Amino acid sequence: MRTSIYWPNNPEYKDNLYFVEVAPDELTKIIERIEPDHHFYIDRDAYLSTIEIPNKEGGFYVKKNRYYFLVSQRLLYTKPVEPTMPFAGMWGGDGPFRDLPQEYLFNELTELYSIMDAKKNGLYEHKIIFSRKGFDQEYGKHASPILPDGQLVSFPIPKKKDSFGIPYSSIYYTNDRSVDLLIRELGVDLKGVKECHHDPDLLKDARERRYLDEWKPVFGQSGAAEQHLRNENVKQGDLFLFFGSYKRTYLDHGALQFERDCERHILFGYLHIGEIVKIDMEHNKNHPIYRWAHDHPHIQNQYHPNSLYIASEGFDGIPGAGVFNYHSDLVLTKDGCSKSLWELPWFFHPMYGTKISRHKDPSRFKIINERLTFQTVGQGQDFVVDGPKEVWDWAVNLIRRNIS
Repeated sequence: MRTSIYWPNNPEYKDNLYFVEVAPDELTKIIERIEPDHHFYIDRDAYLSTIEIPNKEGGFYVKKNRYYFLVSQRLLYTKPVEPTMPFAGMWGGDGPFRDLPQEYLFNELTELYSIMDAKKNGLYEHKIIFSRKGFDQEYGKHASPILPDGQLVSFPIPKKKDSFGIPYSSIYYTNDRSVDLLIRELGVDLKGVKECHHDPDLLKDARERRYLDEWKPVFGQSGAAEQHLRNENVKQGDLFLFFGSYKRTYLDHGALQFERDCERHILFGYLHIGEIVKIDMEHNKNHPIYRWAHDHPHIQNQYHPNSLYIASEGFDGIPGAGVFNYHSDLVLTKDGCSKSLWELPWFFHPMYGTKISRHKDPSRFKIINERLTFQTVGQGQDFVVDGPKEVWDWAVNLIRRNIS
């Protein structure tokens, strides 16, 4: 059973959210996985029995045939919601959420409902996101290099005119060569651009940092790409898998040169989302990230929408972010084909319930010998994958085998 919610004074949110039926004990588990101090109360049209949910103080809030919920007490509103208050009376006047941006509440509920909807449809509660980063034929006009020792170096794209950037000469992915030196050795002409959009920022020692002890791996997204992630309900606990265009290299009398081979899409790193900070929302301006990531391009440049994705402390026994050295496991491109034609395990096929954003055309997918051949689209930075548990396990095992 599904019941649409109408958000007061926000017609554009109508029908964007809905309830799905789930057992009371399963609802409690879902809430606990999101965060222990988030408490949600669901209408009896969706749940057939009263649900008691423990609160932070050890008591219980009880659902009584109304729409109401309590947002995390660590945020802007700190008083508990009276369980007699109807959903529609929460804004305006003396309503408890009168000072909270409705966009924030919308995203809090979206996070819960996307998990509930996934469970109802047999999908895993967390998504993976294939995220395209680094040099390509549009930005940089070259591939990034696979160094002779197998290190995958993702060249950050050149900064745009009149925007903030990080000098290529200040970034070191190897002990003896800056990114600037690697670019010049490989004969890449950036038309005089000396600074880059250094993102994602996954390695603590890649450059000097003012607040080294506080720093965490972080990735920013903005504009249409960020709106796509919001539309796909990307949330805390989801997993970015970063890929780029790569070619092998060799040393010629001590100088690095590209091999004469084809570019391939290869995974070079990952970030498990521990927190999402919406830089375009005023109430986040006091977040600690403004200090320890003060020189990140998504803080220094004015984008809208604009978010930073901070890595978790770890998940499934794995660090919250990291990079890879080359292994054939990490190659997405089907052997001998153009880089946009991928080969993935069979359970990525839509017939098994998997959904890959930007790829609704079923003719893009073919299964041959229990492997999926997948023709990716040329546009779009992020492909959000909502699939069964096998998809998540594949990603986690891939990281375990390859993290450097």
